[in-house]
Amino acid sequence: MCRVKCLNYEIENLSRHHETLLRKKARNNWCKLGDRNTRFFQLSASLTNKRKFIDTIVTSENVIFGPSNIKFQVEDFFSNLYGSNIVDRPYIGGMRFKTLNNDYSSCLERYITLEEINDEIWSCDGS
Repeated sequence: MCRVKCLNYEIENLSRHHETLLRKKARNNWCKLGDRNTRFFQLSASLTNKRKFIDTIVTSENVIFGPSNIKFQVEDFFSNLYGSNIVDRPYIGGMRFKTLNNDYSSCLERYITLEEINDEIWSCDGS
């Protein structure tokens, strides 16, 4: 059993060493031969980043500039959207939906501890 573990460790170590040599060889070839597309790829990457960057937000009331103002506006929007308590429950054909009592609802609304997460992860069988 120990011999198998030792051989597996050695195979893994040699595999990492081989990957390192291939990366060094590729880097060496790149340094020697150069890359004709470096400027092209640099420009395309910077253009992609510029397209993804949000610098202004237009709302129904005004235009918002700056990262901190945008962050505040987004947080405010979603807290208003999901933070409101819905008191009215829907009815279908005069039937009222079942609701949870306070004990169950408080159980669902409490924070999950890191210990509970770790316990659940370690209890998985890995398949």
